[in-house]
Amino acid sequence: MPTNEQFISQLQQKEQQQEHLILLSEKLATARNRKDLWNVITAPLLAFFHAKFYTLCLINEDGKSHAPFLYSDEKNILQRTEESPIIHGGLPIDDGIFQEALKTKKPTIFHLRKVMKNTKVPPYVYHWYNNGIEEMMLVRIDIGQETRGMLYLYASKLNSFHKEQFEFLKSIANFIGICVSNILANEKIEIQLNAIQQLKKQLEKENIF
Repeated sequence: MPTNEQFISQLQQKEQQQEHLILLSEKLATARNRKDLWNVITAPLLAFFHAKFYTLCLINEDGKSHAPFLYSDEKNILQRTEESPIIHGGLPIDDGIFQEALKTKKPTIFHLRKVMKNTKVPPYVYHWYNNGIEEMMLVRIDIGQETRGMLYLYASKLNSFHKEQFEFLKSIANFIGICVSNILANEKIEIQLNAIQQLKKQLEKENIF
């Protein structure tokens, strides 16, 4: 049983988290593109969870692979090695980490040294470890009833992440999921508008000749 002091501290922490969520949700509501989203979430994510870096990966249209959608500035990551842990080409969902985190709605914590002893280890684990990362916490990004991706947080010290953070992180992930859905819709509209403009230019060119 927690003491009165611990109980009060937990209540205060909950209140602070609620205040952070309200402020973050208001800012996320104004994000229209990836740059906006990066500016809104990068500093708070790292500060809230005492993380060093993050990546937001989305499942590709093939449903079998995932690729980075948003991430910490690579210039800040590449301080110890020239090998970037951001795999831009994408990786299979069944990579030894991603599919494990997909199995639960709760965040999942991985210790990189333990992961590297497994039979299946994604290359980004080695790269993150070489960049000074010891621990990572993953949480699903759900859009409605569909899981669309995964948010990774990275820490340079073991036991930086703990279960008491799970509810707060999941709430943030839910807000990010809504924002990502809107951004993807905006990107699709932009692609369609560009295609229409190209077709219009082509038709005008053909009419000239």
